[in-house]
Amino acid sequence: CLFIWYPLMTSVLGNILAVSTSELFDLTFHLKSSITFILIILEIPEWILILLFLMLITLIIFLVVHHIKYRKSVDAEINELKKNEERLRNLTSLTFEGIIIHRQGILIDCNESFLKIVGYEKHELVNQNIVEKCIHVDDIKTVAEKVKTKDSKPYEVRGVRKNGQVFPVEIESRNVLIDGKTVRVAAIRDLTEIKRQEELIEREQWLLSTLMRNIPDSIYFKDLESKFIRVNKSTCEKFNVKSAEELIGKSDFDIFDEEHALPAFNDEQQIIKTKIPIVNKVEKESWKDGKVSWVSTSKLPLIDPSGNVVGTFGLTRDITELKNAQDNLIAEKEKFERLLRLVPSAVFTVDMNQYITSWNFMAEKLTGFTTQETIGRKCSDLAINNCTENCSLFDYSIPKPVINVECKLRRKDEKIITISKNVDYIKDPTGEIIGGIESFIDISERKEYEEKIREINLQLEESNKSKDKFFSIIAHDLRNPFVTLLGFTEMMIEDYFDFTDEEKISYLKEMQKTSKASHELLDNLLQWSRSQTGRIDFEPKEINLKDVVLENYQLIKKSAELKNIELHALVDDNVIIYADENMITTTLRNLLTNAIKFTPPNGSISVASNDFDKHTVQVSVIDTGIGIEPERIDKIFSIDETSSTEGTEGEKGSGLGIILSKEFVEKHGGKIWVESSPGAGTTFYFTLPKANN
Repeated sequence: CLFIWYPLMTSVLGNILAVSTSELFDLTFHLKSSITFILIILEIPEWILILLFLMLITLIIFLVVHHIKYRKSVDAEINELKKNEERLRNLTSLTFEGIIIHRQGILIDCNESFLKIVGYEKHELVNQNIVEKCIHVDDIKTVAEKVKTKDSKPYEVRGVRKNGQVFPVEIESRNVLIDGKTVRVAAIRDLTEIKRQEELIEREQWLLSTLMRNIPDSIYFKDLESKFIRVNKSTCEKFNVKSAEELIGKSDFDIFDEEHALPAFNDEQQIIKTKIPIVNKVEKESWKDGKVSWVSTSKLPLIDPSGNVVGTFGLTRDITELKNAQDNLIAEKEKFERLLRLVPSAVFTVDMNQYITSWNFMAEKLTGFTTQETIGRKCSDLAINNCTENCSLFDYSIPKPVINVECKLRRKDEKIITISKNVDYIKDPTGEIIGGIESFIDISERKEYEEKIREINLQLEESNKSKDKFFSIIAHDLRNPFVTLLGFTEMMIEDYFDFTDEEKISYLKEMQKTSKASHELLDNLLQWSRSQTGRIDFEPKEINLKDVVLENYQLIKKSAELKNIELHALVDDNVIIYADENMITTTLRNLLTNAIKFTPPNGSISVASNDFDKHTVQVSVIDTGIGIEPERIDKIFSIDETSSTEGTEGEKGSGLGIILSKEFVEKHGGKIWVESSPGAGTTFYFTLPKANN
C-alpha cells in the first residue's frame, strides 16, 4: 500500500507543503528505507506496520492542515501591514507637518512636507545627519538632549533651510520599534507663519491696549443687558472712578438721570436687535448731580467669532466746549445776519472758491438778484471789467482791508452800475483765511455828477483856451495886418509923389491882400466867437454838395490864379447833403484857403466825394502842397496848439479856420481828420449826413 500510493502522495504533499518534488522524494525515500530497515531487523508483523503507516499519514495530514492555516494567517497579517504602511505613507505625504525617521540623528526616511520645509531633495538627506544639516548650530545641543532623554514633549528650536534661512520650528518626537530596532520618529512643524500671526496679534493687542489707555475719548463695551464689561482709562476718568472694575456690571442708570440713561439704553437694545450702528449722535448727558454735558456718540454691535451679537461697544467724545462755542457762534451768526439786514450797504460773503455764501437785503435791492439766485454762484458772474480780471479780494499781494475800490457791476436787468466796494478776509479762530466779505454801494449817480463836473471843467478849460486864443489873435494876428496897412498908408501919404506908378500899384496890391486877410480873420473870429457862446444859428437843409463847392471856387478863383493853381470839382451832381449852408460854406472856404496858402505855384487843388456809409458822405479836400510834418498833425485841430504859419508866398494865417471847420463838422455829427506827409501834399477828410439820413 505504501509503495502503491507513494508517487501520488509525493505530488500532493509537494503542492500542499510548497516543497519541491525532489525534496519530498528524498524525504519519503528515506522514510521508506527506514521502515524497510525496521521491518527486516525487527521482524514486526505487517499489519502493525500498516497501522503505524496510517498513523503517520494522519500526523502528516494534521501538520499540513495546520501549516496551511498558519500560512493564511501570516499572509493576512502581511497584507494588512502593507495596507497600513501604504496608509501611513499617504498620511505622511498629505500632512503639512514634516515627518522624519532617524536613528541617532541619521535620517532613514522623511515625507514630502519635510522636504518642502527645508528645501532639500530626499537623496540629499537620507543617511545624513539631519540634526547637523537642518538645526541651527546653537540649538543642536538641545535636540541631542531631547533624543538622549527620549523626551516626547513638543519643543521649539531654530531650523535652517537649504538656502541658509533660519526659521522657527516645533519638534514633537518619540522612540518607536521598527524591525526590532529602536528609531526616533519626529513631527516637524514650521512656525514661521504662526510666529508672524502671533506677532501681528501681539501688535494688535498692544495697539488696542495703547489706544484704550491713551485715547481721550471714552471707549466701552457692554453686554446684552447694556452693562459695562470693559472700559478704557478715559471712561474711568470721566466717571471719576479709580479703576475699571468699579464700573464693570453697572449701567448708565447707575450714573445718569433717566433723561439720558433711558434713550441710551433703548439705542443699545435697538442695535442688538438690528445690528445697525449709530454714528456721531449728539446727546445731552444729564448727570445725577445735576451737571449737564454734551457728547458725540457712536455705538456698534459687539459680534463674537460665531457671528452672534453678544453686546455693544461705543466711543463717546465730550463736545461740551464745542457745543457751547457752536451756540455762541449761532448767536453771533444771528447777530451778524441781523446786522446785514439793517446795514445800508450791500454786503455778501464768499468762500475760498469765490462762491457766494450770503447775500443781504441791500445787495438784493441794488442788483435785483435775490438771495436764492446768488447763493452758490461765483461773485465774478456779476462783475465786469477790472473786478473780474483783478479781484482784489484774493490778490494776496494787496494789503487788506481794501477800501473804496471802484468797479462795474451788472444788474439783473443788464444795467451796468458803478460801485464803490470794501473787501476783507474772513478768518477762522486760528487765523486761517476761509473766505471773504465785501460791501458796496451804488455810486452811479455820483459818478454821473462827477462826469458832468468833469465835462464842465473841460468846457471851462476849453473856454479859457478859446479866450486866450481869442486875445492872442486880437493881440497878434489881427494887430499885424493893421500895422502893415498903417505903414503902407503912411508911406503913400508921405512919399506918394516919389513912387513910380508901378510901385504905387504894387503897394496897393499888398494893402489889398492884407485887408483881405484881415477880413477873413475877422469873419472867422466873429463866427468862432458866436459858436463858442452858442449864439450861432444851426439850420440844416438839403443842399447840393457840388453847388457849394463851385460857389467856393468862385470866391478863391483869383487867389488860385495868382499862383497858377488848378481847381478840380470831383463831386457827382446828385450828391445831396443835409447841412447848414453857411457852416459848410465856411468849412470849405477855410480848407480851400488853407490849401492855396500851402500849395506852391502851378499846383492843383481838388474837392472829391464818396459814400462813407449808407447815411454819410465823405468829402475830401486834396492839394499838392508842401505837406505837414508828422509831429504837427496831431496838434492841428487843438485850439491851444495853433500858431501862425507862413504860406509858400509868405501868406499869413492863424490856424483858426481849421479849428472852426472842426467845430462846424462836429455840429453836423460828422468827424474831420487829415492825412499828410512833407512834400507829398495834404488831404483833409470830413463827413456829412446825406439828405436821406
